[in-house]
Amino acid sequence: MNRKNNFDFLRFIAAISVIFTHAFQLTLPENKNGDFLWIFTGGQLSIGGIAVGIFFVMSGYLITSSWQSKPDIRSYLRARSLRIFPGLIVLIFLTVFIIGPLFSKSDTYWQNSDTYRYLGNITLNLPKMSSTITHDGIQQSLPGVFENNSLPYYTNGSLWTLHYEFFAYLFIMVLGIFKLLEKRFVLFALGFFVVAHLTNNHITNSSYFVLIRYFLAGSVLWLWKKYITYTWKLCLLAIIFLILAEPLHLLDTAFVFFGAYLTIFFAQGNRFANFGKLGDASYGIYIWGFLIQQCVRATLPTLLPLENFFISLPIAIIVGYISWHTIEKNALKFKHNRKSITSTPNKSI
Repeated sequence: MNRKNNFDFLRFIAAISVIFTHAFQLTLPENKNGDFLWIFTGGQLSIGGIAVGIFFVMSGYLITSSWQSKPDIRSYLRARSLRIFPGLIVLIFLTVFIIGPLFSKSDTYWQNSDTYRYLGNITLNLPKMSSTITHDGIQQSLPGVFENNSLPYYTNGSLWTLHYEFFAYLFIMVLGIFKLLEKRFVLFALGFFVVAHLTNNHITNSSYFVLIRYFLAGSVLWLWKKYITYTWKLCLLAIIFLILAEPLHLLDTAFVFFGAYLTIFFAQGNRFANFGKLGDASYGIYIWGFLIQQCVRATLPTLLPLENFFISLPIAIIVGYISWHTIEKNALKFKHNRKSITSTPNKSI
């Protein structure tokens, strides 16, 4: 793979886009809290939803490449774990022991077992053992924290996707172990998940079906890379198909295919190839953004969506770069064997 690419830049823009959509969800009433794309498409897609899809497409593309370049279970799991968990662990501990008590209105914050149960989010799949708010296995609430916000008690609404990200890592690994990580099978798997989701029942509307489609679309684009060309003409055609899908209420499904193509088309360019020289702050921005926005909302409760966005964004960017340079970059050094531990970590996979 060409190391001169736009993946770092595209991840950065996607992380910012998630914060943009959350600014509406965290400041407006529930029935009016969509961003302009969500309103225009009748709830089919939001800016943040597209960003999450882009994250999963790029991840599927790069993770499939990673497994094929080194199909070793221990190395693969070590690399994936070191990318997600060090930054997450620091975030969870700071949330519980510093941010939580600063914003809690509960007199029993330290005595409440839910305070310490929140630490279980480090596992990405906390069992539902309490009456606290959960979302896809992630405990959202801490006692008394953000209870007067527009979206009360939700401490960090960004973390729920990490469970599905790691599930997708394991899914690719299993396919690789059983020699199923090949062009036709993964294309069939993508078709299966897309069709299953279109049946619109309780099971296939779950986040597993929703997000794995994007991940597999990225995987397909990697596996079929010798047969796929990326041109501006095809890019324009993909955009046209997305526009045509909107009135048919198929925009979400169309984005799995055409959005994936557009994502890799732009990611493979090199116009912003040097963007990552400052570091890869995208993960830190993503996992910290929602929490920072809730803190801003609690401190300045009368802010409008764009005001929340423009105040929260620079804070999230600064925190994201701090997270990268102090935690994530150092953790990624351990991806390599001891003999090569001083080599530069590969941020792309």
